[in-house]
Formats: sequence, C-alpha cells, structure tokens
Amino acid sequence: MKIRKQIWCLLGAEILILLFWTFRMLIYFQTDQSLGFMLSDWKSDYIDYDDSCGWYTNGENIDVQEEINLLYGPSIPLKKGTYTANIEYRCAQAQHCLVDVGTDQSYAQFPEIVLSEKKNSVSYDFNLQDDVEDFEILIRYNGSGEFLVSNITLAHSSAYFKQGLILLLALFLTTDLCIWRWKAIQEKKTTLVALAGITLLSAMPLLKDGIAFGDDLGFHLLRIEGIARELRCGSFPVHMSSVWLDDFGYPVSVFYGDMLLYFPAVLRLFAVPVVTAYKLYVLAICAGTTVLTYGCMKKILRGNWEGAMLASMAYTTMSYRLTNLYKRAAVGEYSAMMFFPLIALAVYRIYTENVDEWERYKRNAWLLAIGISGLIGTHILSTEMTVIMLCALSIALFKKTVRRNTIKVYLRAAAWTCLLSAYFVVPFLDYYLNVPVNINSRANTVQYHIQAEGVGIGQLFSFFKDVYDNGISLMFLTPGPILMLALLTALLCWLRRRCSNEMKILTAGAVLSLYMASNIFPWDYMEDHWIGGKLLAQIQFPWRYIGIAAVFLTLLFGIFYKQYICGRPYQKYVIGVTAAICVLSVCLYTVDYNGGANMYTAYDEAELHSDRIGKGEYLRFGTDIGTLTGGLYWENIQNVSLVERRGCCVQLFCQAAGEQNMIRLPMFYYKGYHAIDEKKHEFIIEDNAENNQIQFSVPEGYTGNITVAFREPWYWRAAEWISLMALAAGIWLQSRKVRRTV
Repeated sequence: MKIRKQIWCLLGAEILILLFWTFRMLIYFQTDQSLGFMLSDWKSDYIDYDDSCGWYTNGENIDVQEEINLLYGPSIPLKKGTYTANIEYRCAQAQHCLVDVGTDQSYAQFPEIVLSEKKNSVSYDFNLQDDVEDFEILIRYNGSGEFLVSNITLAHSSAYFKQGLILLLALFLTTDLCIWRWKAIQEKKTTLVALAGITLLSAMPLLKDGIAFGDDLGFHLLRIEGIARELRCGSFPVHMSSVWLDDFGYPVSVFYGDMLLYFPAVLRLFAVPVVTAYKLYVLAICAGTTVLTYGCMKKILRGNWEGAMLASMAYTTMSYRLTNLYKRAAVGEYSAMMFFPLIALAVYRIYTENVDEWERYKRNAWLLAIGISGLIGTHILSTEMTVIMLCALSIALFKKTVRRNTIKVYLRAAAWTCLLSAYFVVPFLDYYLNVPVNINSRANTVQYHIQAEGVGIGQLFSFFKDVYDNGISLMFLTPGPILMLALLTALLCWLRRRCSNEMKILTAGAVLSLYMASNIFPWDYMEDHWIGGKLLAQIQFPWRYIGIAAVFLTLLFGIFYKQYICGRPYQKYVIGVTAAICVLSVCLYTVDYNGGANMYTAYDEAELHSDRIGKGEYLRFGTDIGTLTGGLYWENIQNVSLVERRGCCVQLFCQAAGEQNMIRLPMFYYKGYHAIDEKKHEFIIEDNAENNQIQFSVPEGYTGNITVAFREPWYWRAAEWISLMALAAGIWLQSRKVRRTV
C-alpha cells in the first residue's frame, strides 16, 4: 500500500510539472517577443535604403562578378536560446541569406538559406548554443536580376518551451516504465545491457555533432519536414505534402511509405531540430533492429541466449547496414531491414513446425503479415525483393509448401497483409493506375540495364577500407566479416557432408541472394528477353539484395553456433572473437566517418532545398520544373488575391469580369484537389493545364471566396479505417491466444 501511494504521488508530481511548464509556454505565446529592430537598422556597402520600399537593387547599379553580402545587420549581442527570423523579399532569381555569429565556424553551423524566386517570404528558426557578441543576418546577392528586401524581423522563439515539454514527457515516461517493470528489468538486466550496448555500438557515428550528408539525406529530411508541416495544418494521415518545390506540392507519401517517419515528424512539432529528429529516428531504428533480431533469433534457436545475441550483433553492425545508415542515408531500406527478422521467423516456423498443431501453427500468418506490412509501409523495393525470395523458397520447398495448413497460413497472411496495408496500397494503386506520373510512364519504356551496377565478388570480401577517403565516393557493399565467414564455413561443412538440411537451404538462399546482388547475374538479359525482367530491374541497384542475403547469413550464423559451437570448450573464444570483430568494424568505420564525412546541421525547413526530388519519379508526366514561376496568374479577372494558405489548402478572393477567364495557382494538380466556394459550388479543375498546375475558370461576374484544397477520396479513408480495425482485431486476437497459453 505504501509503495502504491508513493507511485501516485510521483504521478501527481509529474502532472503538476507538465501543467506548470505548459502554462508557462502558453503565457509566452501570448506575449510579443520581437526584438523590435527596424529594417533601416541594417547596413549595405552597395545600395542605399529607400523609405518607400526597403533595400532594392536591379543589378545595374552593382558591378560584381561573384556573390556578395549585399545587406547585413543588426550587429547586436544575443544571449543563447532559440530565435525566429522572418524575411520578406522579392527576387527574379534565387538568392541566399546566412546567419552569422561572428566566428570562423558560423558557415558550418548555419547553412545558407535559399530565398526562392517562387516565394516572397521565408521564416527561419535557429538555435544559439552560446551567447553571441556580434549577431548578424547576411543577405547575399548573386549579382543578377531584381532583388528587393522589404522587411526583416527577429524574435525570441517558443522552441525552448516545446523542446523542454517533449524532454519532460520522455523523462517521465521512461521513469514510469522502469518503475512499472522494475522486477522484469532486474531479472533481464544482463540482456538489456547487452542489447543497449549493441544499439549504441551501431549508432556510434551519431555521437558527432551533425550528420554526414548521405546520398539521400536531403530527400528524407524533406519527407520529415513535409509530414510535420501538414500535421501542423491539421492533415492526418499525410498524403500530399506542400513543402516540396517551393510549395508546389509533391505526393511523396502516396508512393513512398512513411509509416515510421511520423516519429521524427512529431518531434519537429515540438521544435526539435530536423537533423536532431532524424538522428533520434536512426537511433530508434537501431534499437528496434537490435531487439527484433535478438527476439526472433532467440525463438529460432529455441532459447539460446548467446547465439541470438551474437546473431543480433552481427546483423545490426554489418557493413552493408552501416552503409545504408550513414553513407547512403537510405531511410526506406534500413528501416525495412528492421522487419526482415520478423519475416524470417515466420517463414522458419512455417517450414519447421508441426503443421498438425493448427492452433499454434496458424499464428505464423499474423507474424508474416506484420513483417510484410512493415516492408510495404517503409520500402516498396524491399517488399518486391522479399516476395521474389519467398517465391523462390516456396518452390525450393515445394513439398512442404503445398501442405494444406501451410497454404492456409500463406492465404491468411496474404489476407491480413491486404487489410493491414490497405491504408497505403489503396492510394498507391489509385495514383499508379490513374495518375500519369513519371514512375509509371517510364515503366515500360526506360531501359534500366542495371547489371553493371552489381557488386563485384571481390567487394564482398572488402571488409576494411576508407569509405570517406578524401571525399571519394566508396561504399561497403558486403555483409561483413562475421556473416561472410559463416557462409564460407557452411560451404566447407557442406563439402565435408557435415551440413544439416536447414543449413543447406540457408546457404543456398544466401548464395542465390549474393549472386543476384553481383554484376555477373544476367540482369540485362532478363530485362531484354523476359516478360517480367523490366519490372525486376526497377530495383535500380542489384546490390540491394545484400540485405536479403544478410538475413539468410544471420540465420546460418545462429544455427551454426548452436549446432557446432554452443557447449564446446572453445565457445567463449568464439564469442569473444565475434564481439571483437563487430566492435572493431564499427570503430574503424566511425573513425573514418568522423575524419572524412561532410557533416551537415539543419534546424528547420528553411535550410533544406525543396527541389531535392531525385529523378522526379512522382511528378506528373510532362512537368518542367525549370520553368516554374511563383505567384498567382489569371486572365480576364478583375481581382484575385490570396486570403490564406495552410499547407495544401489555399483560400482565394476572386472578382471575375469577362467570360474567358482563368485562374492558375502555383501548385501542381494531382487527383484529390478540389476548388469549392462558400456556397459549396465546385469549380472544375482543368487536367493537363500548363505545367500540370491547378487551373480553373469561374462564371462571368462571380465574386467570392474560393478554397482550393486536397481532400482524400472516400475510399482512401475507408481503407485507413479498414487497416486500423484490422490492426486492433489482430492485436486482440493474438492477446487472447497469449492469455490462453499463460
């Protein structure tokens, strides 16, 4: 009773602290935190201030051959904290601005902010970690075109309170969880410490300030920022993101599963810097991968603690995964790799458990469905590769596959997967089949010819090398020394006829996957001569199959350890050597990372380049982003003005004059956009308008407010409810089965 009273006192204290902090934050919101500087307080060595408009140049009065600091100010001391700068401008070509704190490191700490010609204002949040004696905002000019700076404001930001709130919530939840499960933690403290150590080991490069600007980092940071912006505007779930291409919009979330990216996006709502939110996401994925791999391997190895832990370490710290995490910043792929162990456990059980014990056997359907649904919600290409390997495995084990209960499990898994993934699959298929975007317009016309991109056999054994050698682009395209050694050992055992059947199957699966990842697999021939070859070639890089091979190799390593090492006199030496090699691999990678990677730090979306759309796979076919111009455009209309814009929702005031009138918005038109006025009358948006922008006409003499917004079709919403109910039903059914067995 006394302990329960103490717990209630602790919860009460936590609630009071949160309420007090929230009250302080609300009071802060209601007060003006502007620093109160005038635009005329800024200075320029090239132009003069004009009271009627501000700071203006057309380039003719400035004879420069390079980018210059056109305007700077207010040159004041600032205390450490969070601030918001807002700049109103107009330019004919993209310009830049920079926060300068008067130190040699300022350019590294605060990347340049783009002042796009398609917009007329930018709001930028930043954090000063120390007091600054001479704070300036530098407005840069590239020497070409008109450029007007009409207003600059600087104000204290409430980000400090938001960050404090999320930190308190995390602290209290962690404390309460530890108290609630204290006995279980004490019983499994060795396991928890080991899992935490593996997680931190794989996340070691995150300890440095900033993060390496990986190949796809800019794209994925924009995905996070795009979700966060739409959540602020009240859209959930997010399908159309307005942050891309200077607010023209891009349907990334329709084509690219972002189920897990809501975690860093919610952190952004609490003013956590975007790079920090991303690093916390990487840490969370490392933890999830470590725990899931350990849990699944422990079940496969039937409780062998050491083998499961070593297998988890080998999989989590393997070289190819580190490449995806830090060199490539391949968010979709390394997130999908977290679900591979779940699929491996389900398939392993399907082919090794007693099919006659139906109540026990059928649970594998739910496990497989969760794993495949996780892949669908994170990375479609990983889903495609997994399905291909599952088909190959089912054919190889044909006699076991065609058993009645096995077929029933696969059908149940397929049904559960369809229900759980309907929230993503329905919008994806709707757009893929009905919206002409580049990714489907090119599917049957582009020759991929990806064989040359495959990994060389020698690269599979290149375990230690400089990935960031003076900026030269190299990658670890190998599962790493432990997993490759497991493969070689298994092949040797097979030759000596000491290999079990399950080890033979795993060895064959690993060899096939590595063969498909190599540059000797006939990808080009298949694309040119096989019906489905072009579809298979859309994986872009054959070496993606290394991730699939790693699953086979991890299982092979764990089973080999249990059968040939566990209980032997040399067991402790194998454990020590395996752990040492994993630690050494990560440490060498981290040293190279810290010494050669180009580090990047960004606070919010103003520092991100919104045109990082890769090859523009999700643009509507025929769109030319090089000719885009910002602002509204209209013909034969007396007046059109922007009343308000929130994300993908724009409200206009319109006064029409002539009959042949037209309004065009600086937004791309995709299925789901509607133009509706206050009387619920809908205006038809023209398809295939100039540059695929939103364009519509209004009746002669029309006056009123028109709202243009993205609204999901009813069947998208129905699919979301189906997935939600399927998830709830599945959890309920599985929990009932667990209670029955306890």
